[in-house]
Amino acid sequence: PLREASNLAAEPLASQILALSEGTIGEASILINMAAEYALKSGDEKIPSDSLKKSGYIPPEDRKKVAARI
Repeated sequence: PLREASNLAAEPLASQILALSEGTIGEASILINMAAEYALKSGDEKIPSDSLKKSGYIPPEDRKKVAARI
């Protein structure tokens, strides 16, 4: 667990999570878990907004594009 509150329901994190996860609960869960893991490895005690993009999470639409090229 992270020691500080990440305020995921507050802006701008809430909008970023919604956009990246494309509005699905399962994808939001995966994203938040990956961002939390990245934050911990980076020495952060909360999830900063840059952790969402740096976590390695790939949004569903981007995964579909990659799959379509194969």
